[in-house]
Amino acid sequence: MIGRLSPQAGRRIREASRDISGVNETIASGLSVPLARPWLLIVPIALDLLLWFGLQIPITRITTPLADAMLERGGENGQVASDQITQIGETFRLNDVLGSVLPSVFAGLSRDNLFNFMINTFAPGLAGGIDRSEIASVWSDAMGNMADPGSIMGILGLGVVFFLVSTLVTVTWRVPLALSMLHRRLSPTDTLKLVIRSWVRFVALIALVAIAASIVFIPILLAAGVLILIQVNLAALVSIFIVMAGSLVAIYARFVLESIIVDDVGPIVALKRSALISQTFFGASVRFSIVAALLATGALRLWDVLVTSPPGLPIAIIFNSFLGTGLAIATMMFYYDRHRLIQKYAPARTTHDRSQAPL
Repeated sequence: MIGRLSPQAGRRIREASRDISGVNETIASGLSVPLARPWLLIVPIALDLLLWFGLQIPITRITTPLADAMLERGGENGQVASDQITQIGETFRLNDVLGSVLPSVFAGLSRDNLFNFMINTFAPGLAGGIDRSEIASVWSDAMGNMADPGSIMGILGLGVVFFLVSTLVTVTWRVPLALSMLHRRLSPTDTLKLVIRSWVRFVALIALVAIAASIVFIPILLAAGVLILIQVNLAALVSIFIVMAGSLVAIYARFVLESIIVDDVGPIVALKRSALISQTFFGASVRFSIVAALLATGALRLWDVLVTSPPGLPIAIIFNSFLGTGLAIATMMFYYDRHRLIQKYAPARTTHDRSQAPL
């Protein structure tokens, strides 16, 4: 249960929040950190270089049968669906999953939070990575060779492995970002322990979200399917409900990963803290999420144009890594500043919280 702040605490927090950085100032502060510490860009740059020069693993073994099935049984919209599935198979690489929760020009908008995940789900054209077929030939010729795993199960198994590796890499990258933001130093051993704890908690969070989504949405989709059989089509209403409910949950869970890393807490406590932040600073949380998403997706579409020229791809990789790193730090700053206000003016809410102090 999330609970609510008392009216007095809420009033004190709103008054005090005028003295902390707003959305624009927080994003500007976050972007200034990698300028002073460019070594923080090493991980996202190295990731894109791996996706560029490493083996390219296609998923056509999955998409081709699906496209054929849609063409045969998809009815009047079968051709359109088949063409879309075919395009996905031609442009997406399984190795892009390695960048699924990190800033990457190839993998597209990072899915490190539910808000970005919703954008990727319902606006893939806006959030997708660059089109490899449009890259200047001097760079496209340098891409790694194609490597087909040989079976659908091999592709699915590699996908799971790549995703788990991606979660580990993003936590390994974000922990130093959090330490830089907080101006803290930990020994290599303590840093490694924090990375491992945060990774296990992040994976547990993803599992919890997947289970909760299955419990909520699978019965709804099954009921909608049954109604379609009796000529009652509720697809539009179901879609609207999923978008509205998903967007609301995405805002309240916007800062869960930040809480896990900055506060060194488990996924349940992090969910509660994120929800309290979004509940208390709802308008600012929405504005921050939208501005950050617009900056990231707008940059991706700019890279689409830039990579057609020879110097475009290296420039896109460097600047996208800079933007993604700055926005990740800015998100931690946004969460940390507001969580400190709640701890200061509503201490009664944390008296029963036995979690560790931030880092």
